[in-house]
Amino acid sequence: MTATALPTSPAAGTLSPSTYHVTFGRVVQSEWIKFRTVRSTVWTLGATFVVLVGLALLVAGTTGTPDAGPGFENADIATTPLVAGTGFGQLVLAVLGALTITGEYSTGMIRSTFSAVPTRTPALIAKAVVVIVASFVVAAVSTLVAVAVVTPFFSGKPWALDLGNDDILRVVIGVPLYLAATALLALAFGILIRSSAGAIFAVIGLVLVVGPILANIPVHWLNNIADYLPSQAGQNLLTIDPSQGPAPWPGFLVMVAWGVVLFGIGVFLAKKRDA
Repeated sequence: MTATALPTSPAAGTLSPSTYHVTFGRVVQSEWIKFRTVRSTVWTLGATFVVLVGLALLVAGTTGTPDAGPGFENADIATTPLVAGTGFGQLVLAVLGALTITGEYSTGMIRSTFSAVPTRTPALIAKAVVVIVASFVVAAVSTLVAVAVVTPFFSGKPWALDLGNDDILRVVIGVPLYLAATALLALAFGILIRSSAGAIFAVIGLVLVVGPILANIPVHWLNNIADYLPSQAGQNLLTIDPSQGPAPWPGFLVMVAWGVVLFGIGVFLAKKRDA
């Protein structure tokens, strides 16, 4: 007599191998959990909100009666409070972008991350998605709140915040885009350098030091180079009437290209290096 083999079923409480299948969505979810449970994330995103809204309120409240002419000059005055905090905001988000990856290198957690995702590329792209989306959302909410607090100060004046004005609307949209691109740039430097201090120094140097230095050297070709550095090119998106460099949207694309290229180089090197 032969015994009929019965199909075995998983024991109660066990999971089938397919349950552990790594998908990009699950990698993003994992990176989001790590991102939101780190204390530095709360502090940096909170500081971004405070800086953008607080400086907008301060500038709007101290704006007197400028001798503004028609056209872009009025729009420039109207948007000044909205962009007042972008300098500090990009510093804060540069720290956030860098720490998102360098924190894992310093603690050794990166080895667990790359063990779970052996190809490494999806994990790094997932980090970029989380950093970009979080930075954009917080900056967008902050900018909208800034618009709300600034509007009463300028209501009824020639430089009122009129979102029907294409230039003003571009600046309102541009602030979160610019800050999110800065966070991507910092993340890219973090992957390349793998040191918190080094990555933060590199992005701040490129954004706030190298550009202004080259722009102020009386050599024409150096000035042209400065116009296409990430911060200088991206800031044209926040300027009503840029006097030099690329037009606002092409300038923003230049800034994004910097971040994407550096991020791509970082991913390539991360796949070659030991964790």
